[in-house]
This record gives sequence, C-alpha cells and structure tokens, in this order.
Amino acid sequence: MFQKKVLTLLFDLRDQYKKAEPASSAVHILRMETMVDFEAEEQRLCDAQAFDTLVLQIACIGGKNTKDCVHKVLDRLFSNALMARFNMKGKGKRGKKPLENTKVYRAIQGSLPFTHSADFLEPTQPPSIQEHLVDIVLDCYLVEEGGGRMGMFAASFTREKATFVLRKIPVPEDEALDSFTEFQPPAFDEEALIFEVTASSVQIPGADVLLHADCNEQEVSCEVSQFYPRGENSEHEAWFIGSLQVAGGGISLTLVMKTQPMVETKDVLLKKQKKLGLPLSETGTILMSVQYNVFTQAPVVSTAIGGSVFLDCGFRAAEDNQDIFVEWRLQYKGHGRRIFTLESGPNVMAIGQAYHNNSHMDEDLVRTHQNVSLSLSNFKVSDEGAYICLVTYGQFQAQQVINVQVLVPPRVQLIPKVLQFQDGATEKVVCDMSGYYPLDVQVEWTQLPPSSPTPEEPTPISQFYFSSHKQHSDGTYSLSAFILINQATAEVGTTYTCRVSHVALEEPTVLNVTLVSAGSSCLIRMHSIPQPKEVDRWTEKRVMFGIYDNIGVLGDFKAHPKDLIVAPVWLKGFRGNELQRCIRKRKMVGDRMFYDDYHNLKKRIKYLYKRFNRYGKHR
Repeated sequence: MFQKKVLTLLFDLRDQYKKAEPASSAVHILRMETMVDFEAEEQRLCDAQAFDTLVLQIACIGGKNTKDCVHKVLDRLFSNALMARFNMKGKGKRGKKPLENTKVYRAIQGSLPFTHSADFLEPTQPPSIQEHLVDIVLDCYLVEEGGGRMGMFAASFTREKATFVLRKIPVPEDEALDSFTEFQPPAFDEEALIFEVTASSVQIPGADVLLHADCNEQEVSCEVSQFYPRGENSEHEAWFIGSLQVAGGGISLTLVMKTQPMVETKDVLLKKQKKLGLPLSETGTILMSVQYNVFTQAPVVSTAIGGSVFLDCGFRAAEDNQDIFVEWRLQYKGHGRRIFTLESGPNVMAIGQAYHNNSHMDEDLVRTHQNVSLSLSNFKVSDEGAYICLVTYGQFQAQQVINVQVLVPPRVQLIPKVLQFQDGATEKVVCDMSGYYPLDVQVEWTQLPPSSPTPEEPTPISQFYFSSHKQHSDGTYSLSAFILINQATAEVGTTYTCRVSHVALEEPTVLNVTLVSAGSSCLIRMHSIPQPKEVDRWTEKRVMFGIYDNIGVLGDFKAHPKDLIVAPVWLKGFRGNELQRCIRKRKMVGDRMFYDDYHNLKKRIKYLYKRFNRYGKHR
C-alpha cells in the first residue's frame, strides 16, 4: 500500500514537472503506438503552430552525435511495432508505408539544424571528457578597403592571403583524430599574416564540419577584415570580424574577435606585423580571442509552395546579461522588407513583432539557448529570397544570410498517348510541362527507329519548337515543347522520347510514345462529333466552323444553330459573340484541351459575363 502511494506521488510530480516545462520541451512528445495514433498526429500537424512546436520539441531530444540523435528521436516518436510498418520509400514486397512524404518526417527534417550538433541547444560549457581539443587551420584572406585611383573613383577592396588558425576547439570523441596534429607555425616572418584565434569563452558550433571539410571535398571560404565596434577606443586592442562558410550548404560562422594584450618589457621586445602594425607573438602570429559569434547550420534552404520553412540562426557571446535585438529581413531583387523583430534584455520582457503573417519565433529559446531561429509557414513564391538574421548583443552586431529557394518539379505529360497519322500528312507530339518553379527547364527530344543499327543510342532531334512561357497565379510556370512528324519520312514503330530536366527533379523525367500504323486498334479516344441536321444552304454556311485545340485541327462539322448557341440569347454585340464562341469551345473540346488553356478559357468566360448587367446590356 505504501509503495502504491509513493508511485502515485511520483507520477503526480512528473505531471507537475511537465506542466512547468515550456511548450517546446521534449517532455510533451506523445509516443505513437498504432497507425490510428500516427494518422491522428498527421492530422494535428496540419496546423502550422503544432508543426513548429513539434520541430522544437524534437530538437530538444539531442544526442552525443547525429546517429545517436536520430535513434533517440525515432524511439521517442514511434513504438517498435509501429516503426516496423514503415521504411523510407515504401518499397519492397512487405507492404510497408513510405515515411518520407509524411508530416512527421518533415518535422524531423526541420529539426536537423538543431540536432545535427549536440552543442547547438546547450548553453556555453567547458569541454567535457568526451571531447577532444584540436587545431583547425584554414586558408584565408585579409580583406581591406582601399581608396580609388587618386580619389576620383569609388573605393575598392584588396584581398591578401592569410592563415586562420582556430586553437583548442572541442570536437566529439568519436571523430577519427589520429591524422590531426597541433598547429606548427612556420619560421618567424614579420610579413606573414597568421591569425591565431582561441575560443575558450565562446562556443563554435559545428566545428567538426570545418575540421573534416577538406576530407569531404568541401571548400571553406574564409575572410577576415578589421572593424571598430561601438564604444571601443582602446589603443592597445584591435578588432576583427571573420566570416567562415562551408560550401554546399554547410555551416556558416561570423566571428567578432579582438587581439590579446601583449606586454613589452626590457627583456622582451615585441615585433610588429608590417602591414597591420600589430604586435606578434614569439611564433610570429597575431593572437586573438573570439568575443561574439552568430552562426547558422543551414545557410541554404529549399521548400515547396505552401510548405513550412525553418530558418536556423543562433549566437554565442563571452559576456552575459546584455540587451538583445533581433531583426529578420528579406532581400530579393533589390527590394527589402522586415519580417520579424524581437527585443529582449535582463530588465526587459521579450517583445516580438511579426511583420509577416506566417512568421514565428520562440521567445523562450532566445533567452535560454540563444537561439533566434525563425519559422515560416504557408510559403509562397513571393517569400523567396535572402533572409538576413541580424543580431545585436550589447555593443556587438553580426548577421547571417539564409538563402531560401522555392523548388516545384514540373508535371510532365506527353500528348497524344497513342501516336498515329489521322487525315493529315503531319502529326504533332507535345511534351507539356506545367506547374514548375523556377523558370529554367531543359528539354531534349530523341527518336529511335526500329531499324536503327544502335538500338541503345537514340538519335537526338534538333528541330523542335516551344510555346511561350505562362505564369500562373501561384507563381509557377508552364511550357510546351513539340515536334512535327512527317508521314513521308516517319517509320512505323519509331519511339519518340521527351526528356525533361529541372533543378527540382532528382532525376530527369522521361516520357515516350511510339508511332503505330493507321490500322491499329489503339485509337485516340475522342468524343463523337454532332451529326448535321437538314437545314437550308444559307443556314449551313453560317454554322460551319472549325474546332481547334493545341493538338491540331480536329475537323469541320455541321450542326444546327440551336445546338451551338448555348449562351443566353440576349448577349449581343462583339462581346456577346465572343462569349458565345468561348462557351461553344468549352462545350465541344474542353475535355481535350491542355489544363492551362482550359483554365484561361474559363477565366475569359467569367470576365465576359461580368461585362453584362442583369438586363443583358453591355456595361
């Protein structure tokens, strides 16, 4: 009985502890046991706020490395029985469901900028026993502003080669560090530019990425320039700002550094670097320490229209209890606008102001974990661009730029599905690409006759044609590419292939159609044409007209005027005549038109209807 009371008390304490935790804490994650729970969670994540909260909750789980973190995340979200019913692509013969297209998987992906490194969400701490201290040596450039020629032209920038050394940086213990040694400076040279930087009081998240960039064939860009922070007028200290970025979407760091004081005595005479005039250490390096760091682990982000975007940004500082001001801005094609601002401090309650309807920042994470990341939901093409994360902390100010690109793959279809010559001597094959973004798309046409001596190598078709680009209301584009096949030169059995490449496609989309003989039983499905009625010759001439869509002329036919005039009889004048023609076209060939052409036709009909009032008079 006593044990039962103790257990009940412990459960009550646990529940009270959970209530005291912020909404972004991982303790609020409910484990899914069955497919019913999973489907209910998918439905709940349709809400943007719930989705962003789950991303932050997953990010708090953490782990000693990426593999351990993923294992803990999946164990927290899924039971073993439920996880066994999924794999990544849903492939195989066991009927497993794909995980990669679910909202839960997107939430896990959104948390990767946090969980990629275990030190991202942790406050500044000294290196633990499980970490090794290494030196990271990078090729760098000293960037300086130089005056124009004789003061008549705009200022230019000079770049001089330098060496940038991060000393005693902690990295996880499971890294293969046998091949890494301590930095050994070259022979003393007053002209050499060697920046020796320590970061004992400021963390460098993702330092292991910098360490292994060369082995992973990733280029690291490094630039250092001198600057003058507000309120600093010391003659014995110089300030520098450094920018480190791993190519291909790796980590990006902006470091604010100051030189370490060096005392000159009678026994020790300090030598100075010739270009900068700064004192050199005994080994000929410029000693500096990191005071402030603004970073992102995802400087390049892509998303689909209507999706959610997580913009990763954080900071670290050597000093505590300073005022914080965060500003997110969007810059695109020379135009900028404010997205979100937040002001916080030791004596000021965090005040956030959203200038974008679908933007959100967790104010608790700003104070507790120095995390100023931004979430955007219902993303549009107009939201694409460079997002600037500007963080002001006390006297320091630095920024990161996250480039967000919308990627929507094209929907490709080949028209007709079955190719054969009808009445004419030429047939058109159309490769229709719709609903894609960005604009650039590559199309290749090839043909493979049955009598080809190299059946594995189709012949490229150099002569093909394009329609004009069309832009839809959501910002996506459509385009058609077509070829003309001559009956005199075409060979039955020839396969025509359209290959479409786009930046949003992992692999090109390939569609083909084969030319069949006219006597084949495979015909293009067409609706029956109305049969002509007995009318006089004058009426017959009036109702003769041809129906044309993007495939070609389907043929002229005769019909009674009453069967064709489906618009109200009171529509008169040139607007009324155009409206009647549009309605006829939609009725007769609407089901065989391209989606974009049919959509434009409906818009035109709607516009023309608005040009008449309720009494049938033109406005």
